[in-house]
Amino acid sequence: MLAICFVVLTAKAQNDSTKTVKTYIEIWSMHKSSTPTIDTGEGKGSETYKTEDGKVIKFHSSIGAVNWFVSNGWKLESEHMATCNDRTVKMYVVSKEVPVGQAIAKQGSYVNN
Repeated sequence: MLAICFVVLTAKAQNDSTKTVKTYIEIWSMHKSSTPTIDTGEGKGSETYKTEDGKVIKFHSSIGAVNWFVSNGWKLESEHMATCNDRTVKMYVVSKEVPVGQAIAKQGSYVNN
């Protein structure tokens, strides 16, 4: 199960006509043999990630997902582990600057009104 988390933090101007926001994705798995969850903040997790060009990528490990994101322009922000009910949870956060319009299109899915 993968869950991808996009969180819009701040917008910054790169020049007069182009603004971007930093978005985040959380990748986590319960133990090293489990399928990772990609959390985009859209309300549910998934084992897959849909790229900007519509291609669906399925991940078989959390580190495989991290490697894919980093090789596709995302930055590894943090990694940590925790124990929950005698299971190790591995969590990774990656980020990327995206055009404001791209992030705003998904803004309604970040919070419940």
